[in-house]
Amino acid sequence: MGRYHTDQATSDDLLRYDDFRAALYDVITQAETPLTVGVFGPWGSGKTSLMRMLRRKLEGEGLDSRRTVWFTAWKYDRQEALWRAFILRVLDALYPRETEPAGAPREERPILQQPGEREQRLVDLLQRLEESVYQAADWTEMGGRAINWWQFISNTTKAGVETAATLGTAGLFPQLKKMMGGDDTPVAEIQKAAAAIGRETKQYHRRQLFHMEQFEAMFREAVQLIDAGAAGRLVVFVDDLDRCLPEKAVEVLEAIKLFLEVPGAVFVLGMDQAVIRQGIEIRYGAMLRGAGGERLELPIRGDSYLQKIVQIPFHLPPLAVEDVTTFIEKLAADLSPRTQAVLARGLYPNPRQVKRVLNILRLLRGVADRRFPQDVIADPLLAKTVVIQTQYPELYQLWRQYPTLVQTLEMEMARRPVSEEDLFMGARRILPAPKGEEDAAAEEEGAAGSLGRGGLLATYLENRTENALLRRMMTYPPPDEEGEGRERARFSGLAREAVQAYVRLAGAVQNNETAPPVEVVVGLDAFLSGEAVRIQEAVSVLDSEEADSAGPKHQGARRQLVAVLQNPDQPTAARVSAGESLALLGDPRFRGAEGYCLPADEMLGFVEIPAGPFRMGSDPERDPQAREDEQPAHEVTLPTFYLARYPVTLAQFRLFAQQSGYEPRDKDSLQGAANHPVMWIAWVDAVAYCNWLDQALREWVETPAGLRQALANGYRVLLPSEAEWEKAARGDDGRIFPWGDTFDSECANSKESDLGRTSPVGCFPAGGSARGLLDMSGNVWEWTRSLYQGYPYKPGADREKWSASDTDHFVLKGGSWINERSWLHCGVRHHYSSNYWSNTRGLRVVLSPFTADR
Repeated sequence: MGRYHTDQATSDDLLRYDDFRAALYDVITQAETPLTVGVFGPWGSGKTSLMRMLRRKLEGEGLDSRRTVWFTAWKYDRQEALWRAFILRVLDALYPRETEPAGAPREERPILQQPGEREQRLVDLLQRLEESVYQAADWTEMGGRAINWWQFISNTTKAGVETAATLGTAGLFPQLKKMMGGDDTPVAEIQKAAAAIGRETKQYHRRQLFHMEQFEAMFREAVQLIDAGAAGRLVVFVDDLDRCLPEKAVEVLEAIKLFLEVPGAVFVLGMDQAVIRQGIEIRYGAMLRGAGGERLELPIRGDSYLQKIVQIPFHLPPLAVEDVTTFIEKLAADLSPRTQAVLARGLYPNPRQVKRVLNILRLLRGVADRRFPQDVIADPLLAKTVVIQTQYPELYQLWRQYPTLVQTLEMEMARRPVSEEDLFMGARRILPAPKGEEDAAAEEEGAAGSLGRGGLLATYLENRTENALLRRMMTYPPPDEEGEGRERARFSGLAREAVQAYVRLAGAVQNNETAPPVEVVVGLDAFLSGEAVRIQEAVSVLDSEEADSAGPKHQGARRQLVAVLQNPDQPTAARVSAGESLALLGDPRFRGAEGYCLPADEMLGFVEIPAGPFRMGSDPERDPQAREDEQPAHEVTLPTFYLARYPVTLAQFRLFAQQSGYEPRDKDSLQGAANHPVMWIAWVDAVAYCNWLDQALREWVETPAGLRQALANGYRVLLPSEAEWEKAARGDDGRIFPWGDTFDSECANSKESDLGRTSPVGCFPAGGSARGLLDMSGNVWEWTRSLYQGYPYKPGADREKWSASDTDHFVLKGGSWINERSWLHCGVRHHYSSNYWSNTRGLRVVLSPFTADR
């Protein structure tokens, strides 16, 4: 095969950018100035190449009246002041240059040694501008420092003042130093020094404002001096802004607006608009925090900010299908037309992605030529393999487990060919789209054909829009044109070992952490049967095949079972059975005993619920299930807290009892499947668990930094208050159930589910709250720290307790597996005494700033 391709931008037009380039060239050379043009597109879409083509055309014309400069922002990202590096780079491009050596780029030639009057004036201006860049400082920051120093000095000693002085800008403290005679300096003298600082700072501010105005005026003159007729034009190309830290990228944008936006100047900014927009909001959002750390309303939105900076936005469109074909033909002319057609049909229309796939294809072709006899590995099928591996990694992992999966995929996709609308919606995406778009066509067809709704391939068969390119590739060519030998283009009809060779070959470029291709010997149907005997037998067979429970077969089985459990399209029985199987195999969603059996994510399962108001209680006009003690609905405001994603599992509670020696009120609370919610829990048992976990997280060296910081800031592991629980369940839109306003038996383990028992936590993913909290309704009632009293609810020590008498009644929330739908809405309230327990009582923990005594 041919050569490999780098990811470097090119000045050669392989992307059919002629029309774009011509239109942008006219804008750059003819539009009124100052002007900023945004070339927007995601990473790898060809922004840099297009900009280089524009610059090459401008430079190639050799006009003295034009200057161009290229600034790759991320290369200077580590500079303390990126704005300074940017301005200096622009100023350097304006210096008059020698004409020799003629072949060298203009910016590499020496500065003109015998300048004329105009050129000398330009050199003088540029030198003054360069000097002023180094004299500039952030005057708004200086203002903040002056206020802080004033407060510091008015209550300190001479030593303290001198310490503050050393932190200041040079020259700011001469009056102060003269006034300080020793450690016994009178307070009055210190106050005089402070006043002097204030006066000096004000003068400094005035100088700064004057400096900014003066800089812009001198820069305007410098641009005019490019050309003898005062018609000079400076074109500044800024690339890779989206690879900088947010605050650095904003520095460049603000330098343009504050200092460089003058007649004759054109700025061409290449960036991913979404990344920069987010960076702007992050930068200004971090500056807008209330006294309690809460985020205030952001007055500057990323979109409006960019609109002020960029006058002409140009959004680089995804490559059209014919453009992808042409691009592949130019880059890989040695590939057969059939292989090129496979790639053109399946690849996301992103130049970087196309190059990456071509490189991997060449690498694997080289391996195949050395490992297999000739014609065993067909180029079109190898191309399909690489596309699946790079663009559909989850599908590739399934394929690793089931080698004949791609044959089934071909067959099922052929039953429902892709439509033009599907192709348009799918091809417009440069990268895989987030989940969530409705697909009416798949709904009408009843999902996944012979596999049934919710099968392993359901995601790829049902979502026709998102997977349109995959469908088009897998159905090419028609069955009667499949080809043979090295030109075979369909997997159907190949023996199992022949198909397996492709997925094994692709493993050569997998991440080192990925296990080699394996098959789960025991069929998935046994684990999903819902029959305890079959599940146990399946686990036993797997253990006999692989003694190491951490081996690849066990890991493969767990991955598949988790995928089923977390798929809301799977039947309830299958999801629950997958959870029951994981209880025996080991549930990878949770850490082992060394991690207190907590969820295996970066926050140990704690989900942030931001500060703010919410609507608590039930309105009978909206919810006919509303009971009297849930009224009236009213607004409650809470600080930020962190609620656990799942109820406390039996494994977590059992570990607590083992390590602490605690004896719960009912020993049945220690029996059962590890990933079910613990039950038979009294309020006092729940409090004991919370106290133990709080201490454990404070002492554990691996406690995540975010949780450790919260604990250090006064947060504690507690039972949630009734208000905290309800806010987390309702979200910000006041929904009746955690998932919405309509009851659905697929969303919660309730009487309607007809399970007749608790279920492994997380088995009802469709019932997740807006924040992704699971099992908020159904499974087990959850204790809170709130006393059962009437509404309105007022958070605080009078309403919430962390110790109890036998007569205290505490609120429980959420309903359980035994309750019908009328007990499952967010506003429902149940209550029992602190020493009451049953097989429907459990708990969920929170990290809360509640401050009542323990």
